[in-house]
Amino acid sequence: MQQNISLNDFKINCSKLTQQVATEQLELILTKHGKPLVRVTSLPFSHSGRLNTLKGTAIMADDLIDPIQIHWDCTNSVDENLI
Repeated sequence: MQQNISLNDFKINCSKLTQQVATEQLELILTKHGKPLVRVTSLPFSHSGRLNTLKGTAIMADDLIDPIQIHWDCTNSVDENLI
């Protein structure tokens, strides 16, 4: 959906309008003295980009059922080895 709005009105409602552009796929045409000046649209969103940032960071254990080789004291709420 496309909407024309004056530059002055955009300045006043910038935060609300940019949120609408991002969430409602609204396209704004900012005008100055009734003439189109700038187009405001949202950036394309890609789920695959976020997943690819984690690629290669996980380690596969030999056997997920075998106990781990680290001593863990369940009475201590903070593991000092992790700090």
